[in-house]
Amino acid sequence: MFAFDILWDALSGQEHLHLFASVKGLPPASITSIAEKSLAEVRLTEAAKMRAGSYSGGMKRRLRVAIALIGDPKLVILDEPTTGMDPITRRHVWDIINNAKKGRVIVLTTHSMEEADILSDRIGIMA
Repeated sequence: MFAFDILWDALSGQEHLHLFASVKGLPPASITSIAEKSLAEVRLTEAAKMRAGSYSGGMKRRLRVAIALIGDPKLVILDEPTTGMDPITRRHVWDIINNAKKGRVIVLTTHSMEEADILSDRIGIMA
Protein backbone atom coordinates (compact mmCIF):
# COMPACT_ATOMS: atom_id res chain seq x y z
CA MET A 1 0.00 0.00 0.00
CA PHE A 2 1.26 3.48 -0.87
CA ALA A 3 0.57 6.32 1.54
CA PHE A 4 1.45 9.95 1.02
CA ASP A 5 1.56 12.58 3.73
CA ILE A 6 1.80 16.29 2.98
CA LEU A 7 3.72 16.91 6.21
CA TRP A 8 7.49 16.88 6.49
CA ASP A 9 8.81 15.89 9.90
CA ALA A 10 11.64 18.45 9.83
CA LEU A 11 9.40 21.48 9.10
CA SER A 12 7.45 23.33 11.78
CA GLY A 13 3.74 23.98 11.52
CA GLN A 14 4.52 27.61 10.71
CA GLU A 15 6.95 26.61 7.96
CA HIS A 16 4.36 24.27 6.44
CA LEU A 17 1.80 27.05 6.21
CA HIS A 18 4.34 29.49 4.74
CA LEU A 19 5.31 26.90 2.14
CA PHE A 20 1.75 26.03 1.10
CA ALA A 21 0.68 29.69 1.11
CA SER A 22 3.54 30.41 -1.29
CA VAL A 23 2.65 27.44 -3.50
CA LYS A 24 -0.97 28.65 -3.62
CA GLY A 25 0.20 32.09 -4.77
CA LEU A 26 -0.69 34.22 -1.76
CA PRO A 27 0.98 37.64 -1.68
CA PRO A 28 4.34 37.32 0.13
CA ALA A 29 3.59 40.34 2.35
CA SER A 30 0.46 38.65 3.77
CA ILE A 31 1.78 35.11 4.29
CA THR A 32 3.01 35.59 7.86
CA SER A 33 -0.27 37.04 9.13
CA ILE A 34 -2.34 34.44 7.25
CA ALA A 35 -0.20 31.62 8.68
CA GLU A 36 -0.57 32.99 12.21
CA LYS A 37 -4.33 33.26 11.80
CA SER A 38 -4.54 29.71 10.44
CA LEU A 39 -2.45 28.32 13.28
CA ALA A 40 -4.62 30.13 15.82
CA GLU A 41 -7.80 28.80 14.19
CA VAL A 42 -6.64 25.19 14.57
CA ARG A 43 -5.20 25.88 18.04
CA LEU A 44 -1.57 25.31 17.13
CA THR A 45 -0.15 28.72 18.04
CA GLU A 46 1.85 27.29 20.97
CA ALA A 47 3.31 24.57 18.71
CA ALA A 48 3.90 26.80 15.66
CA LYS A 49 7.69 26.53 15.82
CA MET A 50 7.83 22.85 16.81
CA ARG A 51 8.79 20.31 14.17
CA ALA A 52 5.73 18.57 12.75
CA GLY A 53 7.46 15.23 13.36
CA SER A 54 6.98 15.79 17.09
CA TYR A 55 3.26 16.61 16.77
CA SER A 56 0.64 14.19 18.06
CA GLY A 57 -1.71 12.58 15.55
CA GLY A 58 -4.45 15.10 16.34
CA MET A 59 -2.09 18.04 15.94
CA LYS A 60 -1.01 16.72 12.54
CA ARG A 61 -4.64 16.38 11.44
CA ARG A 62 -5.37 19.96 12.53
CA LEU A 63 -2.31 21.20 10.62
CA ARG A 64 -3.52 19.34 7.52
CA VAL A 65 -6.92 21.04 7.82
CA ALA A 66 -5.19 24.44 8.08
CA ILE A 67 -3.10 23.63 5.00
CA ALA A 68 -6.20 22.56 3.06
CA LEU A 69 -8.01 25.80 3.88
CA ILE A 70 -5.14 28.27 3.40
CA GLY A 71 -5.58 30.59 0.45
CA ASP A 72 -9.39 30.35 0.51
CA PRO A 73 -9.74 27.54 -2.10
CA LYS A 74 -13.13 26.99 -3.71
CA LEU A 75 -12.74 23.19 -3.50
CA VAL A 76 -11.42 21.40 -0.42
CA ILE A 77 -10.99 17.64 -0.14
CA LEU A 78 -10.62 16.21 3.37
CA ASP A 79 -9.98 12.53 4.07
CA GLU A 80 -10.95 11.44 7.58
CA PRO A 81 -10.04 14.84 9.09
CA THR A 82 -10.93 13.98 12.71
CA THR A 83 -10.17 10.27 13.00
CA GLY A 84 -8.54 9.51 16.35
CA MET A 85 -9.15 12.95 17.87
CA ASP A 86 -10.50 13.43 21.36
CA PRO A 87 -14.17 14.58 21.44
CA ILE A 88 -13.42 18.23 22.32
CA THR A 89 -10.83 18.67 19.57
CA ARG A 90 -13.05 16.80 17.08
CA ARG A 91 -15.92 19.18 17.83
CA HIS A 92 -13.62 22.18 17.35
CA VAL A 93 -12.45 20.89 13.95
CA TRP A 94 -16.08 20.26 12.98
CA ASP A 95 -16.79 23.93 13.79
CA ILE A 96 -13.85 25.00 11.59
CA ILE A 97 -15.13 22.86 8.71
CA ASN A 98 -18.71 24.10 9.14
CA ASN A 99 -17.53 27.72 9.09
CA ALA A 100 -15.39 27.02 6.02
CA LYS A 101 -18.35 25.67 4.00
CA LYS A 102 -19.59 29.13 3.04
CA GLY A 103 -18.72 29.89 -0.59
CA ARG A 104 -16.90 26.64 -1.32
CA VAL A 105 -17.34 22.94 -1.90
CA ILE A 106 -15.93 20.57 0.70
CA VAL A 107 -15.69 16.90 -0.15
CA LEU A 108 -15.20 14.84 2.98
CA THR A 109 -14.64 11.13 3.50
CA THR A 110 -15.42 9.64 6.88
CA HIS A 111 -16.39 6.39 8.57
CA SER A 112 -18.32 8.33 11.20
CA MET A 113 -22.01 8.78 10.44
CA GLU A 114 -22.17 11.33 13.27
CA GLU A 115 -19.49 13.38 11.50
CA ALA A 116 -21.28 13.01 8.16
CA ASP A 117 -24.60 14.12 9.68
CA ILE A 118 -23.10 17.17 11.37
CA LEU A 119 -20.91 18.37 8.48
CA SER A 120 -22.74 17.37 5.34
CA ASP A 121 -25.38 18.95 3.18
CA ARG A 122 -25.40 15.81 1.01
CA ILE A 123 -24.24 12.30 1.88
CA GLY A 124 -23.21 9.49 -0.44
CA ILE A 125 -22.69 6.06 1.05
CA MET A 126 -20.38 3.50 -0.53
CA ALA A 127 -20.94 -0.16 0.26
